[in-house]
Amino acid sequence: MNKVVQKIGMFVLVTFAIIALIREPETVAAFVTSIGAALQTIVNAIGQLFQSVQ
Repeated sequence: MNKVVQKIGMFVLVTFAIIALIREPETVAAFVTSIGAALQTIVNAIGQLFQSVQ
């Protein structure tokens, strides 16, 4: 049951993402870029944390 709910949720998410991409490509591109920057920051912070432990 839980897997079915997850699949429906993912389908809805992907559908909205595609609609957003078609209607507002610049906004979506900026959003993806900001997520990429945030992930890079997190990776760098984790790397520094492990370096400080050693």
